[in-house]
Formats: sequence, structure tokens, C-alpha cells
Amino acid sequence: MAAITSADAAPDDAPYGGFEAILSTPALDRDGDQLRTSEWKTPLPEHITVDIDHEMSVRGTVGSATPYLDDDGNLRIRAQFASTATAQEVRTLVKEGHVRTVSVAFMTDKSALKDGRPSREVLNAGIVAVPSNREALILSAKSATEPYGPDADYADPGFQPDKRKRYPLRDAEEVRTAWDYVHQQRNRRPYTAEQLTHIESKIRAAAHRYGVELDDSKALAGMVDVKAGARNSASDQALIQSIHDASGQLGAACVPGDDTGYEDGANMRAVAAAETKSADTPAVLDFQTFLARLSALLTEATTASPNSAGTPQDSHGESATSPADPPADAAPQGPADAAGDAAVAAEESGDAVAAAQAELHARLALASLAEDALSDEIH
Repeated sequence: MAAITSADAAPDDAPYGGFEAILSTPALDRDGDQLRTSEWKTPLPEHITVDIDHEMSVRGTVGSATPYLDDDGNLRIRAQFASTATAQEVRTLVKEGHVRTVSVAFMTDKSALKDGRPSREVLNAGIVAVPSNREALILSAKSATEPYGPDADYADPGFQPDKRKRYPLRDAEEVRTAWDYVHQQRNRRPYTAEQLTHIESKIRAAAHRYGVELDDSKALAGMVDVKAGARNSASDQALIQSIHDASGQLGAACVPGDDTGYEDGANMRAVAAAETKSADTPAVLDFQTFLARLSALLTEATTASPNSAGTPQDSHGESATSPADPPADAAPQGPADAAGDAAVAAEESGDAVAAAQAELHARLALASLAEDALSDEIH
């Protein structure tokens, strides 16, 4: 069997690699057949699939090809590999010279005899380890390259492990597309914060060049809202989020503020900040840790602000009392205290349902109080 001569020459429209090969010759093959040039049904198809070992399935397809007859009567193909992982694995085997042969799949129409010879329709090309025709060889292979050539401008110069360039910036439409794609969470995961900064800077520069106005709201799409430069640690932020979620489940509602922090750019790199912390910060605190931190924060909050439970105050900041109020020297009782007393009373009465309901209301009051205290730290 002849050896393959490998070279970086193949179809120009093969961004993921390609090859040229002799698919069949008039020589006698291992099956005792001789596929003559005149027997091929013409015109040849413009497109056939290339698969592994003539699997003849979508799953086994690794590319496509255009067949043609050369001046010597050989059936040849110009083939392009697909971008799939399997196709690129096969391309590597071909490029490195481990697999060097191909085979043709055809259908014989014996009813259309020409001078006593059948007509054969080309169906498929297979990359195989052992071909029927000893001369069915891959002549040249092409490495995978960037889709638009080496001189095209890309936002990603090849940061990912496969070193492929991504996000071409050849016109205004591609700039908008690149901006949209790079702000989708799944597309950001392979990059570091520094790489994302580089990519976004390239897109912004191209946008300026083409007069494109970018939608900065894309920077917030699908991102975790963690404010840059916040005084709280990542674990405190997780606690705040846990309290917020628990309060929401128990019926509490958020009150929107006038200042979202968006205009000053504080949230612009939120996803990068969140992802750099995700490796060592649990997304949700375990229950015992939650209770311990909640208890500490409640103690601090109630000590610092004895009137935070909601006791009405007069214009001098002193608690207003009425004949029905408790003695002046008694500690003010807020919603959390009242709900706690109700829970204890229900439990002592032996009413399990009432006790559970009262405890639920107590937890709501505690969570709301803690969230208020923590929110004061942030804002």
C-alpha cells in the first residue's frame, strides 16, 4: 500500500480542517471488483457525507465532500471536517498520519447496463482503517483554522484550550452579535475575569469603529447581582441572600429603591466577581451556620437599636405610651417577641398545628429584622 503524502493543502472553505483523497480507482480491489471510470453515474452528486467506517448514520458523520473525476479516471473527493469533537478527533488521526485510507459506498443499478456493465451511484465516503481499494488514499490534510482567515479581527484571540479564535468583528452586525454572545452566562464560563475584560474592550473598540451603540444592559443579563466594592464578605453576601430568600418564601416583599446602583457602574462586572468567588464560597449556607450567624446578627442589631422592633416614637425620639402600654421600665416588645411568646404558649397548650404556625411567624419576624440590619450595612 502506498504511503500518504500529508500537506497543509485542502479546500479553502474548510475552517475546521479538510483533506483531499482518491476515493476509488479502476484497479482491481480486494473484493475482486474493478470500478471503471465509465461506470460511475454522472453527473456526480455535489455533496456526499463523510463518516467513520461506512457507519452510514448521522451519529457517525464527521464531515462532507464533493466528488469529482480526475484526468486519469480516478474518483476523488475534496472533503471538509465538521466542528464536532468526534470529527476533530478523526482529523487529528488523519493529520498525524495514523489513518491514511478511505473507501467509497455506492449503489449498483444493474438494470441500467452500458455495454454489459452496471451503473454505480456514489453515495458516501468513509474514513476507514482497511479499504477495499488499495489505492484509495488520503492525499493531503489541512489543519483547522479560524473561519475567516488569519487577518480577521477577533474579540477572543484564542484564550480557550483549543486556541481557536472566536467572536469575529468584521462589521457592525458581528459586533452586536459578539456583544450579545459574550454576555450569555454559558459563554462567559470558559474565561477568566482578565480575559473577559480583554474581549469586551475589543468589542467596544470595534463598536466605536463601526458606529455601533452597544446595549450596556447586556452586561447584567443572567448575572448575579453582587455589588463591586461592597463591605460585606462573600459569606455575608450568601447569608443576606439566604435571609432574603427565606423571607420571600414566608411572604415578605421587597421595596424598590430609587438608586439601583446601575448608572455608576457598580454592577457592571458582577458575573466576573461572582465567578471568581464561586470556588471557595458556598451558594447556600447550611442550616446550622445560618442559625448561628443569624443569632449573632440579631443580638448585635437589637442591642444597637432597642426601638427597631417598631415602637412608635414622638417628635423627641421618646417612646409614646398609653394607659394600655406596659410599664416604662419594661423592654419594648416587637413583632418577633410577640410571635415568640405566641409560639411558646401554643407549644405549652399542646396544639402542634398552632405551635408550628406561631413558630413560622416568629421566624418571619426574625428574618425580616435581620435583613433590615444587614441592609443597613450595605447601603
